[in-house]
Amino acid sequence: MARKISVKGDEISMLLRGSGFEYVDKLLDLAAPKTKKLIQDEFEKILDNARAKWLVRGAKPITVEQMKKRTFAAMVNTGKYTPDAARVIIEKMDIAGKFNADNSFRKSPKSQDSRGKLKMGIRVNRQFELVATLSNDAPYAWAIKVGKNSDTDMAYGTRISNELLWKPAKKITDKIAESMANEILKTR
Repeated sequence: MARKISVKGDEISMLLRGSGFEYVDKLLDLAAPKTKKLIQDEFEKILDNARAKWLVRGAKPITVEQMKKRTFAAMVNTGKYTPDAARVIIEKMDIAGKFNADNSFRKSPKSQDSRGKLKMGIRVNRQFELVATLSNDAPYAWAIKVGKNSDTDMAYGTRISNELLWKPAKKITDKIAESMANEILKTR
């Protein structure tokens, strides 16, 4: 499930990977295998939904006129065409349909791929409680909001991390806690 487990206390911190992680992972398999499976399944559903709906910074749509202006500037700047020759060529290209506006989504070069930084894991907190986590390692992920040009069914101004990670996680906490309690009570 998780690739690492971290423990942080007041004066100590520890990161378990490899055999240390495998020990805790096996302990979960022995102590609460149904709960571990439930956490994995439910968190995978949340992450799959979040990956599908996570907003990606898009490039601004380009109009036909913008395409023509850019093409004209590129042709003239190369020095191969005079402005008059460039206009004639652009007009012929337009008639041939070379400047159809493509309204399909284009990822912006400024995009930092916060969608690819969605993760789930298990950690141990200061009270030595196991905590299953959903996170996005992008430092700005909490601030991403639905904009006026966003292609989504979420409301304008909505913080997507709240809608796609935290609210779904809150909905399943009782189910997971009940599963854990039932498994622990049965083992005694």
